Amino acid sequence: MYRCLVLLVFIAFIYSNHVLASFAPTAAELQEQDYILEQLNHILDEPHITSKEESVKLAHQLFESLNEEQKEEMILPLNKAIAHKWSNLPINQASRNGVPLSELNTQSFILAMLLLQANLSPLGFEHMTEIIKADYFLSTTIKNPPFKWGAQEYYISIHGNPSYTKPWMIQLTGHHLAKNIFINRSKTTITPEFTGTQPRIFQINNRTYHPMNAKVNAVHALLLSLCNEQKQQSKLNDEFNDILLGPGNDQSFPTQEGLLIKNLNTEQQIQVKHMIEEWVAHAPYEARKALLHTYLSQEQLQKTTIAWAGSTSIKRPGSYFRIDGPQIWIEIYSKEGVANKKQAHVHSIWRDKLNDYGGILK
Repeated sequence: MYRCLVLLVFIAFIYSNHVLASFAPTAAELQEQDYILEQLNHILDEPHITSKEESVKLAHQLFESLNEEQKEEMILPLNKAIAHKWSNLPINQASRNGVPLSELNTQSFILAMLLLQANLSPLGFEHMTEIIKADYFLSTTIKNPPFKWGAQEYYISIHGNPSYTKPWMIQLTGHHLAKNIFINRSKTTITPEFTGTQPRIFQINNRTYHPMNAKVNAVHALLLSLCNEQKQQSKLNDEFNDILLGPGNDQSFPTQEGLLIKNLNTEQQIQVKHMIEEWVAHAPYEARKALLHTYLSQEQLQKTTIAWAGSTSIKRPGSYFRIDGPQIWIEIYSKEGVANKKQAHVHSIWRDKLNDYGGILK
């Protein structure tokens, strides 16, 4: 019996290590990742001037550069069931719409990035690339990674026929990232937008990246400024292990709770406005301007609340914070690290109660 038990433990150990090792990047995958980072850095260093008006042309040029199999995978119908199929989980835990970046040739890759660049702010595009770089960091620095990480595991898809008159959507999704860019004539929306990173701070080629720090620091500063009474009024009774309205939870907004922003002091109200701007800053200029005009209007701010749970230090694992208004919904949660339990990582989502998926795929 003892020998059998020892044998079973040994087999389990070998199997466990085999499973862990199976997610280490192959030599080919490392080459793919290096290629993707090289191309991203090239676009960032020598930005192409693109505009929303060029999106239709860029999309059709992208289509023409694809092979038939890629066209079938990338060009999808515009409907709720397909559009809602996105995830922030690693690829071995959730399937994705579209074609992985690693399968695009150089022409297709550049056209895909220019299309995204045309429909995000410069900050939004750079932030997107930094989240992809975080996955590269995990993939190339963590021994025996427990999940399928890497810059090659981000997928792009086009929903509907790119047109100047009819709505269509660009979706980019991967670990800690989801962009749902909906284009409807002159109106562009980019929610739901999932952003996150693990670890919060990392280095590649002696350059330091911290894609979520501006958001984390904005929330941290506000929570630290709350007096005891404000903390009690804004504290949620629930315990959280992640954000509420991530993938698969579209249009599931809970009953509003928390402390009304109008009951904060002037400086704290300014901090909340700054915080909202940090999320909305990823949208292209015209969309950002219109959304901030709405979100920060006196009418909406009077009905917007903040709430927290776990800890008033958002940098501590288990800490949760939200902004809930008539139209805006923002959540951020600090999770225990997976690759390194001492390094907390961040999940966040920005949703628009009226304009997610352009407001027509609810």
